[in-house]
Amino acid sequence: MVQRQHNVSEPIPPFYVKTLISLEGSVNETLAKEKESKKRMNATNGKALTAMKQKVKKAAKEYEKDIARYQAVCAPLHYGFVSY
Repeated sequence: MVQRQHNVSEPIPPFYVKTLISLEGSVNETLAKEKESKKRMNATNGKALTAMKQKVKKAAKEYEKDIARYQAVCAPLHYGFVSY
């Protein structure tokens, strides 16, 4: 769906960009915790985390203009807002 919209030059939905930003933050947070942790992840979870990191990084690079635009416009509006 997103690939089709990208090909047709339609704008990427804001919820997709927001989700991508959130996912990237979560993956980076998990990687930071993993490095600090004394007990390591098992091999299967480690491979899955690495694969997820690579996919998120690729998607973020592909949509970096949309992410920058979203952060410039929408992020200041949500600053200080805590979702539960």
